[in-house]
Amino acid sequence: MRANLSRRKMLRTVLCLVLTIGLAALDQRLKAFAVHSLKGRPGIVLIPGILELGYVENKGMAFGLLQGKSLALAVVSLLFVGFAVWLFIVIPSGKKSIPFLASVILLAAGALGNMVDRLRLGYVIDFISFCLIRFPLFNLADCCVVTGAVSLAVELLFFDREG
Repeated sequence: MRANLSRRKMLRTVLCLVLTIGLAALDQRLKAFAVHSLKGRPGIVLIPGILELGYVENKGMAFGLLQGKSLALAVVSLLFVGFAVWLFIVIPSGKKSIPFLASVILLAAGALGNMVDRLRLGYVIDFISFCLIRFPLFNLADCCVVTGAVSLAVELLFFDREG
């Protein structure tokens, strides 16, 4: 029984890692598209007045904070990804852990996607523009971080974690 539980935990951990790396890889693929199709060119309007694609090199983090601190931000991202892997391993299996792990997967994938940019380029490529509220450009990794953070907050604040 213990070997079977250990095997299930290992498979769950591998699945979490595959999903994390898969989302980060998709983020990198979309950023490569942005460089190829948008850099040095006018933006592409997808939904007039609502959604556009553009290109920006962000040397900080959200809303331009911590400009020029790419290495420090990459180190923090690396530490978080390591923490997420640890969580994948130690969180007990069960239906109640699925929303928590999904949130951590999204957070880790976002951190990993932007960390790759920071280490490779010294900046993060942002290319999605939500024009309706004049929001700064962002990318898939940013969407993962925000979605993961909000879902984790909802999970921890409003759902019973007993059992």
